[in-house]
Amino acid sequence: MKTVPRHRHRLARRLSWLVIASLTSVALFAPGVTSSALAAPVITNPPGNPSCTSLGYAFEFKINTGDLEERTYLGNEGGDVVSNWIGQTITISDLSDDGQTFSWSSTLAVSAVLVKAGTDNNALYTYDPAVLGDTGLTHGAGQQAISHVSFCGNPAPPPTNPPTNPPTNPPT
Repeated sequence: MKTVPRHRHRLARRLSWLVIASLTSVALFAPGVTSSALAAPVITNPPGNPSCTSLGYAFEFKINTGDLEERTYLGNEGGDVVSNWIGQTITISDLSDDGQTFSWSSTLAVSAVLVKAGTDNNALYTYDPAVLGDTGLTHGAGQQAISHVSFCGNPAPPPTNPPTNPPTNPPT
């Protein structure tokens, strides 16, 4: 029976750790990671009756009902869904028994979620970078019931091309 030199075992161990570290960093920084894997959202309470466009976002996907359901909402379904965001779908899950806390996921990255609960009662969850989902959203304790939820976003930035260096002439 042949024995493998000890230095090959150490090299194999080091390479396996390098692969694990690489895969972990790819998983953490890949697009579409939920907010819980990165930083927590910033939660503010803008006054009045804001919309995504009044908050500076190009797209809005509004579920205009206080009776959220655990299901996937489509942007083109009409009825209680109003959207100018082509290709976006929102899935509501983990809805609390009282309908006041929920989780969500989306097909396109979302920059903010506005949970509206009556006049001047709302919570704006802002994500930087934009995410594909979050858990435990609500409008705040002791408030009125949710009247609607708006998911806000902006167009994806155009891809950046690496800078090209002008060709250099070899010395003559």
